[in-house]
Amino acid sequence: MQSETRPAVYFTVLGPVRLFRNGEELTVGPGQEQAVLALLLARAGHPISVGTLIDALWGDDPPASAMNVIQRSVGRIRRLLEPELPHRATGQWLLRTGNAYRLVLNENECDLLHFRALVRRARETTHPLRATVLRTEALALWDGRAAAGIETSVEATTVFRAIDAERSQVAIQAAEVAAAYSGAEPSYELLRVLRAAVAADPLNELLHAALTRCLTAAGHRAEALGTIQTLRQRLADELGIGPGPALRQAHLEILRSDDQAMQVTPTVRPAMVPAELATFSGRAAEIERIDDFAADRPDAAIVVIHGMGGVGKTTLAVRWARANAYRFPDGELFVDLRGFGPEGRPIPAGEALLPLLTALGVPADEMPASVDERVALYRSLLDRRRVLLVVDNARDEEHVRPLLPPGPGSLTVVTSRSRLTGLVVAQGAMPVALNVLSDAEARAMLVRRLRMPVDGAAVDEILGFCGGLPLALSIVAARLLTDPSLTPRDVADQMRASASRLTVLEGGDVGVRATLRWSYEALSSLGQRAVRLAGVHRGYEGSMQLTASVCGVSMAEAQRVTDELIDVRLLDQPSPGRYRAHDLICLFSYEMCMEGETEASRREARGRLLGCYRASLAAAAAVISGDARLVETFEPGVTPMAFDDPTQARTWLAAERPQLLLTLDDLGKHPPGAWEADQYDELAASLAHLESLLK
Repeated sequence: MQSETRPAVYFTVLGPVRLFRNGEELTVGPGQEQAVLALLLARAGHPISVGTLIDALWGDDPPASAMNVIQRSVGRIRRLLEPELPHRATGQWLLRTGNAYRLVLNENECDLLHFRALVRRARETTHPLRATVLRTEALALWDGRAAAGIETSVEATTVFRAIDAERSQVAIQAAEVAAAYSGAEPSYELLRVLRAAVAADPLNELLHAALTRCLTAAGHRAEALGTIQTLRQRLADELGIGPGPALRQAHLEILRSDDQAMQVTPTVRPAMVPAELATFSGRAAEIERIDDFAADRPDAAIVVIHGMGGVGKTTLAVRWARANAYRFPDGELFVDLRGFGPEGRPIPAGEALLPLLTALGVPADEMPASVDERVALYRSLLDRRRVLLVVDNARDEEHVRPLLPPGPGSLTVVTSRSRLTGLVVAQGAMPVALNVLSDAEARAMLVRRLRMPVDGAAVDEILGFCGGLPLALSIVAARLLTDPSLTPRDVADQMRASASRLTVLEGGDVGVRATLRWSYEALSSLGQRAVRLAGVHRGYEGSMQLTASVCGVSMAEAQRVTDELIDVRLLDQPSPGRYRAHDLICLFSYEMCMEGETEASRREARGRLLGCYRASLAAAAAVISGDARLVETFEPGVTPMAFDDPTQARTWLAAERPQLLLTLDDLGKHPPGAWEADQYDELAASLAHLESLLK
């Protein structure tokens, strides 16, 4: 929820326990502190005694420190709400009355209170359609079971299960009213929240019966039959009983609604999108952009999310898909094309269609043998269906096109390291470029993943070393969570040495090094050579002329290889004519350079790099001074900058000076008489001469 529409504080307990202040999520301490807050929220507006809290947290065996634990938890919650609150002050939200605490909240400050207020208004209205809308809005507030993920005693669990029962009862009421009301068929959003309620209460026969009536009213008879069959099997397997009267009656109603229903093979609505990351954070601008593009589109639309490996493309696609599944009544499909991965080849379209056709109800023995027949059957099945398709990790456009659903109102979300320009040009896809996280987003992600107190200085260093790359941040968090003896300071110290940074960020086949190698192996031979030779240029940032010089190729070849690297996001173009690589990509390039290039080839490439710098400095000095004699000759393979006027030369120097100083710093670390020391003297003299002309 955006900060301009949120109250000053907002709590959630209809799912994970979360706390927001001024639109910003705050981290609610360890498990016991979350449990205390959850119990206070369950009784929001009413006092709950310390004894009740102790019983709920520890049952019959509380520790001697139980009272102190409760008091400390309450104090920390107060300080989260009001950081400036004086010590021992009560504040305006969490009050103490005798030996009890009370959260003073209104319906705009807590999802549970908001839920109950909407349900109360639904009971008070006499218009059935309005009542259904209000109950649907109430059910949409839920994001899982009440106080999801919190471990407590039986007493506390009973409290939260009672809240879950409220959800099921409201869902039954909403479904029954909607199914009986003849003014309109049940909405997509109502069906979505009912399905979610059934998933959270999988043995509730009354709830299942109500859902199936709603599905039948909406024309989804096959799904209604499949829902009943699934519950029949679950009751038999888990309880050893058959269906009750309510479920049997619902089954008969479905069969009577259409004589042809008996001939339909019961199927389920495909829902292939995997679970979203619980600690997702950031990406608000990208989500809003996709929302705006996808809203109420009558055509079959396409979104292409592209970015470097490890930047979180799949996470964003799954997040959006899970949040918007209700818009697509005929289901959500998902396929990973493995365009960049350890297999070294993308999955062919014909092979990728197999799980999609299976999810759409095609039996294995009826699967077409040829690719063309599979594509034809797939498109026929989806011709009049409104589905969401997520195509993950695509290598190129040709592997995506056969999978695009044709149905009006359908949407395809594609993720790729490539920009997939062909889909943008030919199919009108909307590109969403995903960059690294901002400093604030990266910090929020790391703190949310860790859910523990952290050393601020160490976290600052880790954030700097990870460069906003979500994969790197996730690996750091995993290391800290799986090794209790490891601290953020330990990790920061390990990452300080650039030679070991990628090793620290190893995560098996999902480590940063492995992820970058998949992009590298998908390049042409010239592209791979450009990545390797970039390792001679510390913190690579510069012009096309530098790329041409380091590789010893023409400007035309440099343009082709630069476009290739940009396409798979191993290189960025922050401004026209200026190119830059992420710090972790620079470390990867250095490793590839040491692994794949000889000492002689590295020395030659570095010599061309330094020659390009010196010749460019001389060209800038010549145009600024007006003395053409200052232009230097340069070695074969070197392509220096050329300047039309002094302003252009000054602008280039301002942009290039930090890189020149980094290069001089590297050269200056060598002893007198070394090749590098001689190169330092020549480059430093060229830079000093140019700067003297600017004074």
